Amino acid sequence: MKKVALLAIALTVIATPVLAGVMVMSNTTIVPLVGGVPQFLSIAPVGEKLVFDKVTGQPVIDPFTGLQAKERTWTEYMYWAKQGKVVHFQAVKLEKIHPERKIACGAGWNTEPNTLLQQGKEDIMLFWPLLYEVDGTEFRLTVTYSTDQKLAYPLPFPANAATRIHVEVYKWTVVWNTWDAFYARLGYFARIPAGICETFAVTPLAAAKIGWFIEGFGAGATFVPGIKFYIPNNPVAAAARFAALEEYIDTICAVQCSGLYLSGLNAGTPAAKPGEGEAILDNPTVPAASILLNDIWAVGKALNILWD
Repeated sequence: MKKVALLAIALTVIATPVLAGVMVMSNTTIVPLVGGVPQFLSIAPVGEKLVFDKVTGQPVIDPFTGLQAKERTWTEYMYWAKQGKVVHFQAVKLEKIHPERKIACGAGWNTEPNTLLQQGKEDIMLFWPLLYEVDGTEFRLTVTYSTDQKLAYPLPFPANAATRIHVEVYKWTVVWNTWDAFYARLGYFARIPAGICETFAVTPLAAAKIGWFIEGFGAGATFVPGIKFYIPNNPVAAAARFAALEEYIDTICAVQCSGLYLSGLNAGTPAAKPGEGEAILDNPTVPAASILLNDIWAVGKALNILWD
């Protein structure tokens, strides 16, 4: 089993006024796949207003669209704006915070730092794909603004003093730690083409064998138990099967398309026919093996079989 330690970048954080009331306004969970379809996080709508030239009063035209320019107000993420109060935008930042992530094939997660930071009224990316996000990834949006009068948040918010400066935090956390979630992502990778490889990101034989590790295989006296068989009464054996599954995935991962056509698991095995090998693609374009390693780890922790 391999892990990669990611270094956090030094963040230039917008200073929060001393008297500001910091409120966590929303802390929700998101799932990358729904019905086998990849989802995305949308931070829109953020509220927009038309832009006019401050000297002439004429509409400012966006050179890219040819339409009147718009600017974000972020009022959708200001509690007091939605209560009809006069608000004045000050700052906004978005942090994408990754947990420690397992890797396959000995490759890292590109050069991504542990925390990505975007800040600026017009400089926040509003749509984020979720297919390759792992359990525990957090998107954290922080909006700072002021009001013309001192205001204190009402119940059910925590007790707070009235202030003109307000800092509101919105969090979305990826939850990907159940067998159903694991099978959903495995099924997706086993049905999408791996770029120009003309075969699947997870070959059919590899997908089947992963299922055997989890469910067991055979019948009667030849039945070989899987992870689920051991979980109720033998957590040590369950943990061993989890480890064996991780090792299997890590052993058959392929960086190049050509690896998807080969068996490569046992020396002396006859060469597989095209598309019949046991392999899982893992590269910067399709990190399927790494994603599945992280999903297995998340399921094991949720079941109290594995620990960090």
